[in-house]
Amino acid sequence: MAQDGPFAAATAVSAIVDPDRWTKTVPRFQRAHAMRLRGGAGRVDAAAVQRPVLFIHGTADEVAVAEDVRELADQLEARGIPHELLLLSDIGHYVATSKRAGAALEAELAHYREAIAAAAASRGGRTAASGS
Repeated sequence: MAQDGPFAAATAVSAIVDPDRWTKTVPRFQRAHAMRLRGGAGRVDAAAVQRPVLFIHGTADEVAVAEDVRELADQLEARGIPHELLLLSDIGHYVATSKRAGAALEAELAHYREAIAAAAASRGGRTAASGS
Protein backbone atom coordinates (compact mmCIF):
# COMPACT_ATOMS: atom_id res chain seq x y z
CA MET A 1 0.00 0.00 0.00
CA ALA A 2 3.05 2.22 0.12
CA GLN A 3 4.12 1.74 -3.51
CA ASP A 4 2.55 2.17 -6.90
CA GLY A 5 1.26 -1.14 -8.19
CA PRO A 6 -1.81 -3.09 -9.12
CA PHE A 7 -3.50 -2.99 -5.71
CA ALA A 8 -6.32 -0.51 -5.09
CA ALA A 9 -6.89 -1.44 -1.43
CA ALA A 10 -5.76 -3.81 1.29
CA THR A 11 -7.05 -5.65 4.32
CA ALA A 12 -4.81 -6.17 7.34
CA VAL A 13 -6.03 -8.86 9.72
CA SER A 14 -4.28 -8.92 13.10
CA ALA A 15 -1.74 -6.51 11.65
CA ILE A 16 1.76 -6.38 13.02
CA VAL A 17 2.33 -2.62 13.00
CA ASP A 18 5.42 -2.62 15.21
CA PRO A 19 7.73 -5.58 14.41
CA ASP A 20 10.00 -4.77 17.35
CA ARG A 21 7.13 -5.03 19.83
CA TRP A 22 5.89 -8.15 18.04
CA THR A 23 9.14 -9.99 18.69
CA LYS A 24 8.46 -9.51 22.41
CA THR A 25 4.75 -10.41 22.41
CA VAL A 26 4.81 -13.43 20.09
CA PRO A 27 4.69 -16.78 21.96
CA ARG A 28 8.15 -17.77 23.18
CA PHE A 29 8.50 -20.74 20.80
CA GLN A 30 7.98 -18.39 17.81
CA ARG A 31 10.39 -15.61 18.86
CA ALA A 32 13.37 -16.77 16.80
CA HIS A 33 11.10 -16.96 13.75
CA ALA A 34 9.70 -13.49 14.51
CA MET A 35 13.21 -12.05 14.79
CA ARG A 36 14.08 -13.41 11.32
CA LEU A 37 10.83 -12.15 9.78
CA ARG A 38 11.28 -8.71 11.28
CA GLY A 39 14.42 -8.30 9.20
CA GLY A 40 15.13 -4.75 10.34
CA ALA A 41 11.73 -3.45 9.34
CA GLY A 42 10.56 -0.63 11.50
CA ARG A 43 7.10 0.39 12.59
CA VAL A 44 4.58 0.90 9.77
CA ASP A 45 4.77 4.54 8.70
CA ALA A 46 1.32 6.04 8.12
CA ALA A 47 2.91 8.71 5.90
CA ALA A 48 3.81 5.99 3.39
CA VAL A 49 0.29 4.52 3.05
CA GLN A 50 -1.35 5.66 -0.19
CA ARG A 51 -4.43 3.48 -0.57
CA PRO A 52 -7.50 2.48 1.47
CA VAL A 53 -6.92 -0.08 4.20
CA LEU A 54 -9.35 -2.13 6.26
CA PHE A 55 -7.94 -3.19 9.62
CA ILE A 56 -9.57 -6.19 11.29
CA HIS A 57 -8.24 -6.78 14.77
CA GLY A 58 -9.26 -8.54 17.95
CA THR A 59 -9.30 -6.47 21.11
CA ALA A 60 -7.87 -9.40 23.08
CA ASP A 61 -4.92 -9.90 20.71
CA GLU A 62 -1.83 -10.33 22.86
CA VAL A 63 0.51 -11.06 19.92
CA ALA A 64 -0.09 -7.89 17.89
CA VAL A 65 -1.68 -5.45 20.30
CA ALA A 66 -4.78 -3.57 19.16
CA GLU A 67 -3.39 -0.25 20.41
CA ASP A 68 -0.82 -0.26 17.58
CA VAL A 69 -3.58 -0.58 14.99
CA ARG A 70 -5.67 2.11 16.67
CA GLU A 71 -2.69 4.49 16.56
CA LEU A 72 -2.04 3.75 12.88
CA ALA A 73 -5.73 4.28 12.06
CA ASP A 74 -5.65 7.63 13.89
CA GLN A 75 -2.58 8.66 11.89
CA LEU A 76 -4.28 7.69 8.61
CA GLU A 77 -7.35 9.67 9.69
CA ALA A 78 -5.19 12.74 10.27
CA ARG A 79 -3.72 12.37 6.77
CA GLY A 80 -7.12 11.84 5.14
CA ILE A 81 -6.30 8.33 3.93
CA PRO A 82 -9.45 6.20 3.60
CA HIS A 83 -9.46 3.39 6.12
CA GLU A 84 -11.74 1.43 8.36
CA LEU A 85 -11.02 -0.19 11.70
CA LEU A 86 -13.10 -3.19 12.72
CA LEU A 87 -12.29 -4.13 16.30
CA LEU A 88 -13.67 -7.49 17.36
CA SER A 89 -14.40 -7.60 21.08
CA ASP A 90 -12.82 -10.41 23.07
CA ILE A 91 -11.13 -11.93 19.99
CA GLY A 92 -7.44 -12.80 20.07
CA HIS A 93 -4.83 -12.94 17.32
CA TYR A 94 -6.46 -15.71 15.29
CA VAL A 95 -9.50 -13.92 13.83
CA ALA A 96 -10.06 -16.51 11.09
CA THR A 97 -10.81 -19.24 13.61
CA SER A 98 -12.89 -17.07 15.93
CA LYS A 99 -16.64 -16.84 16.37
CA ARG A 100 -16.49 -13.49 14.53
CA ALA A 101 -14.76 -14.79 11.38
CA GLY A 102 -17.98 -14.35 9.36
CA ALA A 103 -18.27 -10.68 10.35
CA ALA A 104 -14.63 -10.15 9.37
CA LEU A 105 -15.19 -11.72 5.95
CA GLU A 106 -18.32 -9.63 5.35
CA ALA A 107 -16.40 -6.44 6.21
CA GLU A 108 -13.59 -7.46 3.88
CA LEU A 109 -16.00 -8.15 1.02
CA ALA A 110 -17.68 -4.76 1.50
CA HIS A 111 -14.26 -3.07 1.60
CA TYR A 112 -13.19 -4.59 -1.74
CA ARG A 113 -16.55 -3.88 -3.36
CA GLU A 114 -16.16 -0.23 -2.41
CA ALA A 115 -12.57 -0.12 -3.71
CA ILE A 116 -13.57 -1.71 -7.02
CA ALA A 117 -16.49 0.68 -7.43
CA ALA A 118 -14.24 3.67 -6.71
CA ALA A 119 -11.63 2.43 -9.20
CA ALA A 120 -14.31 1.88 -11.84
CA ALA A 121 -15.76 5.34 -11.28
CA SER A 122 -12.34 6.95 -11.66
CA ARG A 123 -11.82 5.08 -14.96
CA GLY A 124 -15.20 5.83 -16.44
CA GLY A 125 -16.70 2.47 -15.48
CA ARG A 126 -13.79 0.36 -16.78
CA THR A 127 -11.84 -2.04 -14.60
CA ALA A 128 -9.22 -4.67 -15.35
CA ALA A 129 -11.60 -7.25 -13.90
CA SER A 130 -14.31 -6.37 -16.41
CA GLY A 131 -11.90 -6.77 -19.31
CA SER A 132 -12.61 -3.29 -20.59
